[in-house]
Amino acid sequence: MIAAAMGSTLLVIWAAFAAASLLALTGVLLWAVRTRQFSNQRHLAALPLTCDSPAEPPTAPDQRAG
Repeated sequence: MIAAAMGSTLLVIWAAFAAASLLALTGVLLWAVRTRQFSNQRHLAALPLTCDSPAEPPTAPDQRAG
């Protein structure tokens, strides 16, 4: 009897958490679309090509001079 009540309580908690998560994610997606967060995809695709590369490659910790 107690196990059945505990199981149904956990099911309700899980369902409430899933519903709240879905509402939160929907709100974030609507905010992103309304503020045009996804509007400049071409710039983001070319971003790695515009970054400067380091002058020297990084060395491993055991290869440091000293």
